[in-house]
Amino acid sequence: MNLASEFANCSIEEIKEHLNGGTLSIYSVARPLTADIPVDRSGLLATFTFAAPAFGPADGENESPNFVANPVAAGSVGTPGFARAKKADGTT
Repeated sequence: MNLASEFANCSIEEIKEHLNGGTLSIYSVARPLTADIPVDRSGLLATFTFAAPAFGPADGENESPNFVANPVAAGSVGTPGFARAKKADGTT
């Protein structure tokens, strides 16, 4: 997982907290080199919105995200290449 430099020192628990009310966007190929670089050459395929809390209770080592809606309508057609998570304020 590539993290934006602002969040590089956060724990997993802190990252999950930052995702409350945020989004998970699925893009086609051509992922930027780092999470600090905007997505500019990839098609947006779908966007999920995290609920609050963003993740449910752990079941052993597994955790499931809590989305406001799942499934969501596709915004475009393509081959998924990467996902980008953002806080509710749009911060990557």
